[in-house]
Order: sequence, then structure tokens, then C-alpha cells
Amino acid sequence: MGLGHATAVVAVAVAACTEARRLRMAEDHQIMGIALLLPQYVVMAVSDASLTVGQLDFFYDQSPETMKGVSTAFYFVSLSLGNLINSQLVTLVASVTAAGGRTGWFPPELDDGHLDYYFVLVVALTVVNFAVFLALAKNYTPRRVYSS
Repeated sequence: MGLGHATAVVAVAVAACTEARRLRMAEDHQIMGIALLLPQYVVMAVSDASLTVGQLDFFYDQSPETMKGVSTAFYFVSLSLGNLINSQLVTLVASVTAAGGRTGWFPPELDDGHLDYYFVLVVALTVVNFAVFLALAKNYTPRRVYSS
């Protein structure tokens, strides 16, 4: 799970760099090829695979026998809540950055905005999330698992 959290930071940082590059290319009236998006998706795939497998294994392995189904379902609930919070974050950032008649980070024409700044914000949030994970993982005492 630690690998998944670390690579999530890297994936969003790569996305921020890619978007910054796309904006520079747009200023020079150049078109960016779709292949330049591949690195961020490869790193995010490693992150998702590591986190998904690790979290599901953790919920199933460390929960009491009678709660294995509920704890596995908790993973999907947390994923849904994360998506909901992310959409609210986008709405909040869009309204704050566009206040006072400014262009904002998410204008209708993305070449006029700063989606790269949003990715930097998400990098910061992901670093905080990783730090919380590390603190909790360091202090976690695993439940003994007995083989039959």
C-alpha cells in the first residue's frame, strides 16, 4: 500500500508537469501528441494496482471473521466517497479561483486556465495523505492471522 501511495504522488506530479508542458505548447501554437499522456497513466496504473490489492487484502485479512464482507465493501464505499470529495474539490477550486471575474483555473477554454495548478494542489493533498498513511502504518499492530 505504501508503494501505491508513493506512486500516486508521482503520477499526479507527472500529470502536473505534462499539463504545464501542454500549456507552453499551446502558447506556441503546437499540438501535443496523445502519447505524452502515457507516462502518467502508467504510473497511476501501478498506484491503483498496488493500492487496490493492498487495501482489499488488508480489509479481508485484518478484519474479524464475521465482518470480512462488510470490511471489503468498505473499500468500495471509501472509493465512492473519495470521488465525491474530489468533485466537490473541483467545484470549490473553480469557484474560488474564478471569484471577482477572474479567468480561474478551469475556464471553458483550458488553454486560458491553469489545470496544472490544480494538479499541484492535488500533489500537496496526496503528500499529506501519504504522510498520514505512514504515521498510521508505523503505529499499526497487525492482527495475527492463523492458517488452518
